[in-house]
Amino acid sequence: MVTTAEKVIVYFSLLAMILIATYIGLAGIISFILLPALLAYSVVRLGYRHALFECMLLVLCLSFISGTFAAQAFFSIVPGVVLGICIQKQKSLRFALSATALSLLALEGIMYISASVVSQQELAFAQNFMQEAENAIKTLGLPAAESAMFLEMMQMYLPSVLIMSVAMLAYGAFLVAYTLLRKRMPTFVVRYPRFRELSVRKSSLAILVLTGIVAFADSGVVGTVAANLMLLMCFYIILCGYGLLVYMISNMRSGAMKIVLYFCLVWMFSMVSPAAFFLGLSDAFIHFRNRKRGDIE
Repeated sequence: MVTTAEKVIVYFSLLAMILIATYIGLAGIISFILLPALLAYSVVRLGYRHALFECMLLVLCLSFISGTFAAQAFFSIVPGVVLGICIQKQKSLRFALSATALSLLALEGIMYISASVVSQQELAFAQNFMQEAENAIKTLGLPAAESAMFLEMMQMYLPSVLIMSVAMLAYGAFLVAYTLLRKRMPTFVVRYPRFRELSVRKSSLAILVLTGIVAFADSGVVGTVAANLMLLMCFYIILCGYGLLVYMISNMRSGAMKIVLYFCLVWMFSMVSPAAFFLGLSDAFIHFRNRKRGDIE
């Protein structure tokens, strides 16, 4: 049963996250995960009426703070509501994350096309992104040829980087919302696979090889699309390798060692990623988790 205290806590949490997202720059990134997660929780736990009230509260507060219509509020509203509906309908994890990420990408496209709705800050970010990248490369002191090649690679892989960012935000929002719902509604929430249970399918390896061949064979539009798909598959394999590492660490007995290793996984991402990629590929054939459980003789 939903109590008044729970509703008040949800509303005050929403207001607190709005203030953090507005006035604390670095912590504002976390709000892109927490705000959709809170809205998804409200859709499932409190119902559509309370979720609608929170959406209105979010738009009004951000509009009051910025002084204009806060279109950026919909970047939290749309994915949060879509994610909440998917969990309420007990859709699969792949469907829920895909729907959430696609809704965010579609909203980004609509906002970018409708320049009259997008705030000046968002337009400036979209227009000056490559300029800031050029300035950052100049500070590294790279030769002109290498700088031009690096910028060309950034432009080529920008779609896949955007998709990876949106997918990570969607998955982060899902983890927060699902964790809260499991504690408040353990009998309703369907069980979703945990991050440590992610594993690479052999079909994914076939896609990786195929896109790699096309990317190296073609230098046109088809090759660019294949290169972006190959990068997405590599990122997926790295995540699966990270899931395997998290599974291994979770089976350790020392709590202090777990904390240290988890911290190293996050802090040393660039150094751990090659090993995670190799583990993800190997797990598709060796099945380390089954061997750990003794299922394979």
